[in-house]
Amino acid sequence: LRACFPLQSVTSASIQIAANPKLCVTIPELNGILEGGTVHNLEAKVCDEIHPSESVDHVCRVGDSASLASIPASCETLVGRITVDHSSSSEDVWKLYNVTRIFGKLTIRNSSLVGFSPLWKLRQIVNLAGYESALVVESNVRLKSVFVKNLYRMLSDLPTRIENNPRLEMSLDDCDSYQSSAQIDFRNNKMDCLALRRKSSSADGTYGSITFFFTVIVSQFL
Repeated sequence: LRACFPLQSVTSASIQIAANPKLCVTIPELNGILEGGTVHNLEAKVCDEIHPSESVDHVCRVGDSASLASIPASCETLVGRITVDHSSSSEDVWKLYNVTRIFGKLTIRNSSLVGFSPLWKLRQIVNLAGYESALVVESNVRLKSVFVKNLYRMLSDLPTRIENNPRLEMSLDDCDSYQSSAQIDFRNNKMDCLALRRKSSSADGTYGSITFFFTVIVSQFL
């Protein structure tokens, strides 16, 4: 496959790659696939071989269970599974500020985060592993916002999970942003997307009724 198609040069396509158990893709190829088309399904793995461009592009391979303490501060692409939790210091969390892509899984669980400012430049989270989510955000007692300005793609076999964050109130913009890029399970947060949309629809209906009533009353005096 690699000899036939230089995947890093894809310009536009609708892509589905499946049922190739031995297929691996390099980081440049994966970037080319994701940037060059609408990806519906991608069953593959990141090649173990390190492409020469990875050091120049600040690609950091962090393994299957990395803590932030072990990650360099200069990474722009992370490959592996990263966890932010109660043991993550503020200095370590801000190592994520320059990260634009995660090829693997990001878990934020039992952390002290209030918002996602350290993820401000993050654009994509793509997990190629089967039966896993790209992003899990759960049980963060201080978390109030999951807004990430530039995030436009989350791709994984299982839906992203955002649950059991007692102070988290989703905004309509957050809901639109997250739900346009991935399947999301929202559960047991202070305000989830389904409840928010119902509340918004109810408010719009009430406003419409009041406006109509006011118009009728005024017209009687004209």
